[in-house]
Amino acid sequence: MYLLKSKDQAFESFKAWKRLVENQTSKKLKILRTDNGLEFCNENFNKFCEEHGIVRHRTVRHTPQQNGVAERMNRTILDKVRCLLIGSGLSQNFWGEAAATTAYLINRSPSTAISLKTPEEIWTGRPSSLNHLRVFRCATYAHQTKDKLEPRSLQGVFLGYPLGVKGYRVWLRDQTGFKKSQLQSVVALSTTEAEYIAVTEAIKEAIWLQGLLGEINIFGGKAVIYTDSQSALHLVKNPIFHERTKHIEVKYPFIRDQVSNGVVQVEKVSTDDNPADMGTKIVSYSKFKHCLNLLKIGDYG
Repeated sequence: MYLLKSKDQAFESFKAWKRLVENQTSKKLKILRTDNGLEFCNENFNKFCEEHGIVRHRTVRHTPQQNGVAERMNRTILDKVRCLLIGSGLSQNFWGEAAATTAYLINRSPSTAISLKTPEEIWTGRPSSLNHLRVFRCATYAHQTKDKLEPRSLQGVFLGYPLGVKGYRVWLRDQTGFKKSQLQSVVALSTTEAEYIAVTEAIKEAIWLQGLLGEINIFGGKAVIYTDSQSALHLVKNPIFHERTKHIEVKYPFIRDQVSNGVVQVEKVSTDDNPADMGTKIVSYSKFKHCLNLLKIGDYG
């Protein structure tokens, strides 16, 4: 879905969509059906279609039923956008976020037109994952690392799923109300890099806690950081693990110095024995009890 501020942006958005679709499917766009709106019927649009051999189909005036599939989808999207805005209590200023979220959910919802498969599955050839879905406008907490005494998270509102980022779109609020929309400050280009960055942040917190607890003579040993990612573990201990890691920012390899100097220790933990799972994903009751046992919280033996 392309969100436009004005109809004169339709032509450039169409060209971008055409490049994307043809590149992803290795097929050519042959026929384009539209209404008679001036955003589609102008000299630039007509010339572009002629140059690329695209056949134009236009509907008769005042007969939207001739393009029924597109018109029905427009109404479906608008109905869902209205429901999201009313149900969330957000103003109409958030129509763009609601529309993008609606399109995202429709692409991951089964349809009888394609034998109860999802559009995402038809497009990619893989079943859609629904584990990451969240309720529109639910409470969200964005992690931050500022001053040592500042809060480690900011409360915000969930506003959807940003394109090309493995994260969520969050509207952060301050004491005067809603303030700004902020995405992840770090974008990982692979799962390994994401796990490596997470280990880095954990080590930074551990080093600070070591210093604090050491000053009051409570803890003087070596902190042990556990990760269930074998690739991240190798990357921490081996600076030339793979040539594809060259794009990782320079600030992250400092953890290898901390490990080699004995400040902290990084060990592998199996997925079955990783208590962090209960805070990052949906787990069964038995797995939840097992995680509590691992953390020695309560009596769940």
